[in-house]
Amino acid sequence: MIKKYHCLLNFLTFGFLLIFQFCMLLLNVGFLSDFEEIIGTVSGKVLHGLNVFFGSASIFLKVIEKFIFKKIQRHEKQKI
Repeated sequence: MIKKYHCLLNFLTFGFLLIFQFCMLLLNVGFLSDFEEIIGTVSGKVLHGLNVFFGSASIFLKVIEKFIFKKIQRHEKQKI
């Protein structure tokens, strides 16, 4: 059972890092789009909205990751 939790924890960590990097990319593109007159404010607002969505998803993944980590520690204490 602990092995499954470790696999889930690794998957959540990878997902968090992937989403976090994507948010940083969106922030950079959004920041650059503020200087571009061609892209305009509509696409800038869309990028900022996507960034908020993915930022919230990364926070959610981090909370689940902490919960699974505590569950692993509890199982390891019971094992001893």
